[in-house]
Amino acid sequence: MWSSWNQPDVVEVRYGCPCGCKPRARHKRGTEDVGHEHYCSGNVHFVGAQAAQKLQAYMVDRGMKGEDVGMVYTNYTKEAKAP
Repeated sequence: MWSSWNQPDVVEVRYGCPCGCKPRARHKRGTEDVGHEHYCSGNVHFVGAQAAQKLQAYMVDRGMKGEDVGMVYTNYTKEAKAP
């Protein structure tokens, strides 16, 4: 695990979950790396280059493995501007 503190080339995207936790995903600017987190509440979020495509591939892979049987996900994209 690495920290994004004091690393201006690292973008951290997080949100407040109703349970009080703050899931996060990190991406290093200028790379093709994609950070993601699949949180216990069922929320999945990706950040980075081609994040939407990587999220879709991740969900297809889980489905092929028989994971998330009976689960219904809503997929949406939101772009966050880095400060």
